[in-house]
Amino acid sequence: MQMFICCGEAKNGAFEKQLLSLFRSCRRNNVRLFSIGEEMSLLVKAGIAGRATPHWSRLAYLREKYPDAELSETLYHLDGQISTCSGHAATLDFTVTFLVNTVGADVAGAVCRQLLIGFPRDSSQSQVKVDYHRIRNAPPHLKLAIDAMYGNIEEPLALQEIARAAGVSLRQIERLFAAHLSVSPGRYYRRIRLEVAKQMIEQTDLTLFEISAATGFGSANNLTKVFKAQFGKLPREFRKLAKRS
Repeated sequence: MQMFICCGEAKNGAFEKQLLSLFRSCRRNNVRLFSIGEEMSLLVKAGIAGRATPHWSRLAYLREKYPDAELSETLYHLDGQISTCSGHAATLDFTVTFLVNTVGADVAGAVCRQLLIGFPRDSSQSQVKVDYHRIRNAPPHLKLAIDAMYGNIEEPLALQEIARAAGVSLRQIERLFAAHLSVSPGRYYRRIRLEVAKQMIEQTDLTLFEISAATGFGSANNLTKVFKAQFGKLPREFRKLAKRS
């Protein structure tokens, strides 16, 4: 038996107990569960998600909230009893891959032809990040540098360490960022960390001190200062707006 569960960003708190009961029942009875979208956070909360692939906008919150969970920024994970998908356009990749695995490549190919699409993206492909459209065809060294930044949010690396991770000199990294992104690597790194801080402010009840520690800004005062400079509003104003929506 197999069960697909798909949920958008609407609050599911009113049904949390029922959903958790359903998920655990599926686990006990060896029902294959395919989770697409927001209810994946309940699987993580229950500790039964295995390798989960939440949407990138929820990743920072879930990593901070559930540090022991196995969370991935790939598009989807299709294997074992519980499979997960980050949602949105990745749902199509997830579904076509499911068809390949269950009814064969010929049927999946016919579906793709009907929908006028190519074969799906690989499950290991990372989700789109900041400025993906600008770095899609960028040199590999620049992509490696950006990956190093994303992988070290809580304890930011020195620019020299980023250059080393990318396999080039610091001067070369500076030139690559200037040529392809029109910004210094330090400013770009700070912007990535601020985007993560913004997600936490909007999605969690963590204090500014906790968020500043999780994003490498050191103090609530420092975070507030650079946050307002980047987004034009104080963190508390963003949190207030998020709670209204």
